[in-house]
Amino acid sequence: MKPPSWGESFLVSTMATAVALRLQSVLRDVWQIRALPERVMEWLLLFVPLDLFELGLQRFGSSAKDVALLIGDCSGWAASCGCWRWFWSCR
Repeated sequence: MKPPSWGESFLVSTMATAVALRLQSVLRDVWQIRALPERVMEWLLLFVPLDLFELGLQRFGSSAKDVALLIGDCSGWAASCGCWRWFWSCR
């Protein structure tokens, strides 16, 4: 069995990310459960120097959390795409 192309990996990863984001959104709206990217963002704040954190707040203002979550989502999508490709290359 040949591994999928990068295009197929991109498509599958994009669909999986969209489903996961929608599920997180529903869980948050219904039961007020924090999403995984929010929890990871809070954990990563332990490793961010205070000066850098303040600079981010000054630069992005009230949308700093949205920017951080977008970066987290994009990182998760990229990792998903790479893992999907790696999984199929091992078969």
